[in-house]
Amino acid sequence: MDLKFQNDGVLSKIVGTRKTKSQCDLFIDQSKFYSDTDADLAEFTGKLNQLYDENKERFHLMSSIEEVIMQLRALDKLQENIKFSIGGRNSEYIYARVPFYRHNHEKKTITEIIGKTEVYGITLSEFPGNKDLMARAMFHLSIKMRGVIHTNIEYVDNLFEKIFGDVKNNK
Repeated sequence: MDLKFQNDGVLSKIVGTRKTKSQCDLFIDQSKFYSDTDADLAEFTGKLNQLYDENKERFHLMSSIEEVIMQLRALDKLQENIKFSIGGRNSEYIYARVPFYRHNHEKKTITEIIGKTEVYGITLSEFPGNKDLMARAMFHLSIKMRGVIHTNIEYVDNLFEKIFGDVKNNK
């Protein structure tokens, strides 16, 4: 089965970002458009809101775990997803870019300068076949990606421990 690389999460959309409201909050907020005299509607909206509030931290944890999984998948498929571009003030730099999800970033890529056009030329079509350039791109992008992944894993471990206690020593 040939699956397309996915660089977007399910749970990450549920919890929202610094700039966007969570989907759960948006759904609950819709209550203001409906009758407040319907007892069943009020009851079930209240139950959902209570469950969401009680589990908000768990949703956030699951979203953070999902983010780490997407990032590890991106690292696993690094070589086959590298794209090159030229930029800079005078088009002097070669950039390598790969899909890489980060929850509070609008762009779903990570980019790194990997060389100068004066060394490698400026024909984009030649870059993917250039073994040295590809090796440099993989090296520099993987370092940058691993740094972000490491920070996120620490965050997940700390949040997991906060919610569930020290599960590593309770086995």
